Amino acid sequence: MVNLDVTVKNGLPPLRLSVDITCLDNPENNRNYQSDLGFNTDFDLAPGRYTLLLHGSNPPGGTTDVSLTGVFITGPLPGSSYTSGIATYDAIFYFVI
Repeated sequence: MVNLDVTVKNGLPPLRLSVDITCLDNPENNRNYQSDLGFNTDFDLAPGRYTLLLHGSNPPGGTTDVSLTGVFITGPLPGSSYTSGIATYDAIFYFVI
């Protein structure tokens, strides 16, 4: 089980937040998730190697904090958190569970 916490500050994201979780070992374990707001969501994933890609946009003058937590064999890499203050962003993580 991994938890993805996305907090959008100073307004609402102008575009929907999108999460793509790709299992590098078995495509049947891939997951997608979308939200119009920030979210705190658990993903029950099978053991394996994964990438997680979050696509998002910030409101004018806003920022987004991203945190990925769980029990990992490796990672998350490059780190467990990411903060963006730019208009549109991609946050990518690699991990093994």
